[in-house]
Amino acid sequence: MAAQSKNSMPEPVPDPLVSVVIINWNGERLLPACLTSLKKQTYTNLETILIDNASRDRSLEIVEEQMPEVQVIRNSENCGFSKAANQGIERSLGEYALLLNIDVELDPDYILELVKDACTHPEAGSFGGKLLRSDSRDHDIEIIDSTGLILLKNKRRPWDRGAGQPDQGQYAEAENVLGVNAAAALYRKSMLEAIAQNGQIFDEDFFIYFEDVDLALRACLQGWESRYVPTAFAYHLREGTEGVRQGEIRACSSRNRYLVYLKNEPWQVFLSGLIQILWIESLRVLSYAVKDPWALLGFFKFLYSFPRMLKKRKRIQSQAKISAREFQRWYE
Repeated sequence: MAAQSKNSMPEPVPDPLVSVVIINWNGERLLPACLTSLKKQTYTNLETILIDNASRDRSLEIVEEQMPEVQVIRNSENCGFSKAANQGIERSLGEYALLLNIDVELDPDYILELVKDACTHPEAGSFGGKLLRSDSRDHDIEIIDSTGLILLKNKRRPWDRGAGQPDQGQYAEAENVLGVNAAAALYRKSMLEAIAQNGQIFDEDFFIYFEDVDLALRACLQGWESRYVPTAFAYHLREGTEGVRQGEIRACSSRNRYLVYLKNEPWQVFLSGLIQILWIESLRVLSYAVKDPWALLGFFKFLYSFPRMLKKRKRIQSQAKISAREFQRWYE
Protein backbone atom coordinates (compact mmCIF):
# COMPACT_ATOMS: atom_id res chain seq x y z
CA MET A 1 0.00 0.00 0.00
CA ALA A 2 1.32 3.39 -0.94
CA ALA A 3 2.22 5.67 1.93
CA GLN A 4 -0.37 8.31 2.71
CA SER A 5 0.72 11.68 1.39
CA LYS A 6 1.56 14.40 3.84
CA ASN A 7 -1.21 16.61 2.46
CA SER A 8 -3.87 13.97 3.08
CA MET A 9 -2.98 13.35 6.72
CA PRO A 10 -5.86 14.23 9.08
CA GLU A 11 -5.41 17.43 11.03
CA PRO A 12 -4.70 16.91 14.74
CA VAL A 13 -7.62 17.44 17.09
CA PRO A 14 -7.03 20.57 19.22
CA ASP A 15 -6.21 19.66 22.81
CA PRO A 16 -5.91 22.91 24.80
CA LEU A 17 -5.44 22.78 28.55
CA VAL A 18 -8.68 23.55 30.40
CA SER A 19 -8.46 24.81 33.98
CA VAL A 20 -11.49 23.77 36.02
CA VAL A 21 -12.15 26.31 38.79
CA ILE A 22 -14.46 25.21 41.61
CA ILE A 23 -15.58 27.57 44.37
CA ASN A 24 -16.53 25.76 47.56
CA TRP A 25 -18.12 26.81 50.83
CA ASN A 26 -19.28 24.03 53.17
CA GLY A 27 -19.99 21.77 50.19
CA GLU A 28 -19.62 18.44 51.96
CA ARG A 29 -23.00 17.18 50.72
CA LEU A 30 -22.61 18.36 47.11
CA LEU A 31 -18.92 17.93 46.29
CA PRO A 32 -18.81 14.12 45.91
CA ALA A 33 -21.26 14.04 42.96
CA CYS A 34 -19.66 17.12 41.35
CA LEU A 35 -16.15 15.67 41.58
CA THR A 36 -17.29 12.25 40.39
CA SER A 37 -18.79 13.79 37.25
CA LEU A 38 -15.54 15.70 36.69
CA LYS A 39 -13.46 12.51 36.95
CA LYS A 40 -15.68 10.88 34.30
CA GLN A 41 -14.99 13.55 31.67
CA THR A 42 -13.91 12.21 28.28
CA TYR A 43 -11.80 15.34 27.79
CA THR A 44 -8.72 14.75 29.91
CA ASN A 45 -6.34 17.66 29.35
CA LEU A 46 -7.50 19.29 32.58
CA GLU A 47 -6.17 20.87 35.71
CA THR A 48 -8.49 21.41 38.65
CA ILE A 49 -8.29 24.25 41.15
CA LEU A 50 -10.61 24.44 44.14
CA ILE A 51 -10.97 27.66 46.11
CA ASP A 52 -12.33 27.04 49.58
CA ASN A 53 -14.05 29.96 51.30
CA ALA A 54 -13.27 28.96 54.90
CA SER A 55 -15.44 25.85 55.02
CA ARG A 56 -16.13 24.34 58.44
CA ASP A 57 -17.20 20.88 57.25
CA ARG A 58 -15.40 17.90 55.65
CA SER A 59 -15.18 19.50 52.20
CA LEU A 60 -11.41 19.47 51.92
CA GLU A 61 -11.14 15.94 53.29
CA ILE A 62 -13.51 14.80 50.54
CA VAL A 63 -11.39 16.52 47.90
CA GLU A 64 -8.26 14.87 49.25
CA GLU A 65 -9.97 11.46 49.23
CA GLN A 66 -11.55 11.73 45.76
CA MET A 67 -9.12 13.90 43.79
CA PRO A 68 -5.82 14.40 45.63
CA GLU A 69 -4.33 16.02 42.52
CA VAL A 70 -6.62 19.06 42.90
CA GLN A 71 -4.87 22.33 43.70
CA VAL A 72 -6.53 23.89 46.75
CA ILE A 73 -6.54 27.57 47.66
CA ARG A 74 -7.68 28.07 51.27
CA ASN A 75 -9.23 31.41 52.16
CA SER A 76 -9.40 32.46 55.79
CA GLU A 77 -12.91 33.86 55.30
CA ASN A 78 -15.83 33.59 52.89
CA CYS A 79 -14.77 36.14 50.28
CA GLY A 80 -17.68 35.38 47.93
CA PHE A 81 -17.90 33.91 44.44
CA SER A 82 -16.35 36.76 42.48
CA LYS A 83 -13.10 37.07 44.39
CA ALA A 84 -12.70 33.28 44.69
CA ALA A 85 -13.24 32.87 40.94
CA ASN A 86 -10.63 35.55 40.27
CA GLN A 87 -8.18 33.73 42.53
CA GLY A 88 -8.71 30.48 40.66
CA ILE A 89 -8.41 32.05 37.23
CA GLU A 90 -5.23 33.86 38.27
CA ARG A 91 -3.71 30.55 39.42
CA SER A 92 -4.82 28.69 36.29
CA LEU A 93 -2.49 27.78 33.42
CA GLY A 94 -5.07 26.72 30.83
CA GLU A 95 -6.04 28.41 27.60
CA TYR A 96 -9.61 28.07 28.87
CA ALA A 97 -11.13 28.27 32.34
CA LEU A 98 -14.23 26.25 33.22
CA LEU A 99 -16.13 27.71 36.18
CA LEU A 100 -17.97 24.90 37.94
CA ASN A 101 -20.45 25.15 40.81
CA ILE A 102 -20.42 22.42 43.43
CA ASP A 103 -24.15 21.79 42.83
CA VAL A 104 -23.58 20.81 39.17
CA GLU A 105 -23.06 17.32 37.73
CA LEU A 106 -21.56 17.24 34.24
CA ASP A 107 -22.38 14.77 31.48
CA PRO A 108 -19.16 12.88 30.57
CA ASP A 109 -18.83 14.76 27.24
CA TYR A 110 -19.65 18.21 28.64
CA ILE A 111 -16.17 19.72 28.52
CA LEU A 112 -15.31 17.96 25.25
CA GLU A 113 -18.34 19.43 23.47
CA LEU A 114 -17.60 22.95 24.70
CA VAL A 115 -13.94 22.74 23.72
CA LYS A 116 -14.85 21.51 20.23
CA ASP A 117 -17.14 24.50 19.77
CA ALA A 118 -14.55 26.90 21.20
CA CYS A 119 -11.87 25.69 18.81
CA THR A 120 -14.10 26.37 15.80
CA HIS A 121 -15.37 29.77 17.00
CA PRO A 122 -12.36 31.94 17.85
CA GLU A 123 -14.56 35.04 17.83
CA ALA A 124 -16.41 33.77 20.91
CA GLY A 125 -15.16 34.10 24.46
CA SER A 126 -17.65 32.09 26.51
CA PHE A 127 -19.43 28.79 26.02
CA GLY A 128 -22.20 27.05 27.93
CA GLY A 129 -24.24 23.92 27.52
CA LYS A 130 -27.81 22.98 28.32
CA LEU A 131 -28.30 23.06 32.08
CA LEU A 132 -31.18 20.94 33.35
CA ARG A 133 -32.77 20.88 36.78
CA SER A 134 -31.36 18.05 38.87
CA ASP A 135 -34.70 17.27 40.46
CA SER A 136 -36.18 16.50 37.02
CA ARG A 137 -33.53 14.06 35.76
CA ASP A 138 -35.53 10.93 36.60
CA HIS A 139 -38.77 12.17 35.05
CA ASP A 140 -40.13 11.55 31.55
CA ILE A 141 -39.63 15.21 30.66
CA GLU A 142 -36.69 17.12 32.11
CA ILE A 143 -36.91 20.79 33.10
CA ILE A 144 -34.54 23.40 31.69
CA ASP A 145 -32.42 25.42 34.10
CA SER A 146 -30.55 27.56 31.57
CA THR A 147 -29.69 27.71 27.87
CA GLY A 148 -27.93 31.06 28.11
CA LEU A 149 -28.59 34.50 29.56
CA ILE A 150 -31.16 37.05 28.42
CA LEU A 151 -32.49 40.42 29.62
CA LEU A 152 -36.23 40.55 30.28
CA LYS A 153 -37.46 43.93 29.07
CA ASN A 154 -40.86 43.87 30.79
CA LYS A 155 -39.40 42.75 34.13
CA ARG A 156 -36.15 44.70 33.97
CA ARG A 157 -34.02 41.80 35.08
CA PRO A 158 -31.52 39.25 33.77
CA TRP A 159 -32.88 35.73 33.30
CA ASP A 160 -31.84 32.24 32.28
CA ARG A 161 -33.30 31.48 28.86
CA GLY A 162 -35.81 28.64 29.00
CA ALA A 163 -35.74 28.39 32.81
CA GLY A 164 -38.61 26.26 34.09
CA GLN A 165 -39.68 25.04 30.65
CA PRO A 166 -39.99 21.31 29.86
CA ASP A 167 -37.14 20.29 27.57
CA GLN A 168 -38.93 19.33 24.37
CA GLY A 169 -36.16 20.13 21.90
CA GLN A 170 -36.94 23.84 21.60
CA TYR A 171 -33.26 24.73 22.19
CA ALA A 172 -31.65 22.08 20.01
CA GLU A 173 -29.45 24.33 17.83
CA ALA A 174 -26.04 25.73 18.68
CA GLU A 175 -26.23 29.52 18.52
CA ASN A 176 -24.95 32.82 19.82
CA VAL A 177 -26.41 34.06 23.09
CA LEU A 178 -25.87 37.11 25.27
CA GLY A 179 -23.89 35.13 27.81
CA VAL A 180 -23.77 31.88 29.75
CA ASN A 181 -24.58 30.87 33.31
CA ALA A 182 -21.34 30.61 35.31
CA ALA A 183 -22.54 27.46 37.07
CA ALA A 184 -20.76 25.52 34.30
CA ALA A 185 -19.22 28.02 31.88
CA LEU A 186 -16.14 27.68 29.70
CA TYR A 187 -14.29 30.98 29.22
CA ARG A 188 -11.49 31.80 26.82
CA LYS A 189 -8.71 33.19 29.00
CA SER A 190 -7.73 35.82 26.43
CA MET A 191 -11.27 37.17 26.58
CA LEU A 192 -11.26 37.29 30.38
CA GLU A 193 -7.99 39.18 30.38
CA ALA A 194 -9.30 41.63 27.75
CA ILE A 195 -12.44 42.59 29.66
CA ALA A 196 -10.92 42.76 33.15
CA GLN A 197 -11.40 46.05 34.98
CA ASN A 198 -8.71 47.22 37.41
CA GLY A 199 -7.29 43.71 37.47
CA GLN A 200 -10.63 42.09 38.32
CA ILE A 201 -12.25 39.66 35.88
CA PHE A 202 -15.38 39.17 37.97
CA ASP A 203 -16.35 42.37 39.78
CA GLU A 204 -15.60 41.68 43.43
CA ASP A 205 -18.10 44.32 44.56
CA PHE A 206 -20.81 41.86 43.52
CA PHE A 207 -19.66 39.21 46.04
CA ILE A 208 -22.30 36.75 44.78
CA TYR A 209 -25.22 36.79 42.28
CA PHE A 210 -25.35 38.35 38.81
CA GLU A 211 -21.56 38.53 38.59
CA ASP A 212 -21.76 36.27 35.54
CA VAL A 213 -24.32 38.59 33.92
CA ASP A 214 -22.06 41.57 34.54
CA LEU A 215 -19.16 39.72 32.91
CA ALA A 216 -21.36 38.68 29.97
CA LEU A 217 -22.46 42.26 29.32
CA ARG A 218 -18.93 43.61 29.49
CA ALA A 219 -17.81 40.96 27.01
CA CYS A 220 -20.75 41.74 24.73
CA LEU A 221 -19.96 45.46 24.78
CA GLN A 222 -16.39 44.70 23.70
CA GLY A 223 -17.61 42.66 20.75
CA TRP A 224 -17.04 39.15 22.07
CA GLU A 225 -19.60 36.53 21.13
CA SER A 226 -20.97 33.87 23.48
CA ARG A 227 -22.06 30.39 22.44
CA TYR A 228 -24.79 28.01 23.54
CA VAL A 229 -23.82 24.38 22.82
CA PRO A 230 -26.79 22.00 23.25
CA THR A 231 -24.70 18.84 22.82
CA ALA A 232 -23.10 19.64 26.18
CA PHE A 233 -25.49 19.16 29.07
CA ALA A 234 -25.34 19.08 32.84
CA TYR A 235 -27.63 18.95 35.85
CA HIS A 236 -27.91 21.91 38.22
CA LEU A 237 -29.34 21.53 41.72
CA ARG A 238 -29.23 25.24 42.64
CA GLU A 239 -28.19 24.62 46.22
CA GLY A 240 -24.68 26.00 46.04
CA THR A 241 -25.50 28.72 48.57
CA GLU A 242 -27.10 26.36 51.07
CA GLY A 243 -26.45 27.70 54.56
CA VAL A 244 -26.23 31.33 53.51
CA ARG A 245 -28.81 33.46 55.27
CA GLN A 246 -31.65 34.10 52.86
CA GLY A 247 -31.98 37.74 53.87
CA GLU A 248 -28.40 38.42 52.85
CA ILE A 249 -29.02 36.69 49.54
CA ARG A 250 -32.06 38.85 48.86
CA ALA A 251 -30.14 42.05 49.66
CA CYS A 252 -27.20 41.05 47.47
CA SER A 253 -29.40 39.96 44.58
CA SER A 254 -31.44 43.19 44.72
CA ARG A 255 -28.36 45.43 44.78
CA ASN A 256 -26.52 43.55 42.05
CA ARG A 257 -29.44 43.60 39.63
CA TYR A 258 -29.29 47.39 39.70
CA LEU A 259 -25.49 47.35 39.37
CA VAL A 260 -25.65 45.20 36.22
CA TYR A 261 -27.73 47.82 34.41
CA LEU A 262 -25.94 50.85 35.82
CA LYS A 263 -22.53 49.61 34.73
CA ASN A 264 -23.35 48.16 31.34
CA GLU A 265 -26.56 49.47 29.76
CA PRO A 266 -25.91 52.16 27.11
CA TRP A 267 -27.60 55.48 27.87
CA GLN A 268 -29.45 55.37 24.57
CA VAL A 269 -31.10 52.08 25.55
CA PHE A 270 -31.94 53.35 29.04
CA LEU A 271 -33.47 56.59 27.77
CA SER A 272 -35.50 54.85 25.06
CA GLY A 273 -37.34 52.89 27.73
CA LEU A 274 -37.26 55.47 30.50
CA ILE A 275 -41.00 55.71 31.16
CA GLN A 276 -41.41 51.95 31.37
CA ILE A 277 -38.29 51.64 33.55
CA LEU A 278 -39.53 54.26 36.02
CA TRP A 279 -42.88 52.48 36.26
CA ILE A 280 -41.34 49.04 36.79
CA GLU A 281 -38.82 50.22 39.37
CA SER A 282 -41.36 52.31 41.30
CA LEU A 283 -43.62 49.28 41.68
CA ARG A 284 -40.64 47.10 42.58
CA VAL A 285 -39.36 49.38 45.33
CA LEU A 286 -42.89 49.76 46.71
CA SER A 287 -43.20 45.98 46.78
CA TYR A 288 -39.85 45.74 48.58
CA ALA A 289 -41.03 48.23 51.20
CA VAL A 290 -44.19 46.24 51.88
CA LYS A 291 -43.06 42.63 51.47
CA ASP A 292 -39.28 42.34 51.29
CA PRO A 293 -37.23 44.55 53.64
CA TRP A 294 -34.01 42.71 52.77
CA ALA A 295 -34.42 43.52 49.08
CA LEU A 296 -35.16 47.12 50.06
CA LEU A 297 -31.88 47.13 51.96
CA GLY A 298 -30.22 45.99 48.74
CA PHE A 299 -31.75 48.95 46.91
CA PHE A 300 -30.28 51.36 49.48
CA LYS A 301 -26.91 49.61 49.22
CA PHE A 302 -27.09 50.22 45.48
CA LEU A 303 -27.70 53.93 46.05
CA TYR A 304 -24.73 54.04 48.43
CA SER A 305 -22.43 52.49 45.81
CA PHE A 306 -23.80 54.62 42.94
CA PRO A 307 -20.88 57.12 42.69
CA ARG A 308 -18.24 54.39 42.69
CA MET A 309 -20.14 52.38 40.08
CA LEU A 310 -20.45 55.42 37.82
CA LYS A 311 -16.65 55.47 37.60
CA LYS A 312 -16.67 51.81 36.60
CA ARG A 313 -19.39 52.54 34.07
CA LYS A 314 -17.34 55.29 32.48
CA ARG A 315 -14.43 52.92 31.85
CA ILE A 316 -16.66 50.14 30.53
CA GLN A 317 -18.62 52.37 28.14
CA SER A 318 -15.44 54.00 26.85
CA GLN A 319 -14.25 50.56 25.73
CA ALA A 320 -17.49 49.60 23.97
CA LYS A 321 -17.06 48.32 20.41
CA ILE A 322 -20.72 47.73 19.54
CA SER A 323 -23.61 50.16 19.07
CA ALA A 324 -26.53 50.63 21.45
CA ARG A 325 -28.78 49.03 18.82
CA GLU A 326 -26.59 45.91 18.74
CA PHE A 327 -26.70 45.73 22.53
CA GLN A 328 -30.48 46.18 22.66
CA ARG A 329 -31.14 43.10 20.52
CA TRP A 330 -30.55 40.91 23.56
CA TYR A 331 -33.62 42.26 25.37
CA GLU A 332 -36.65 39.94 25.29
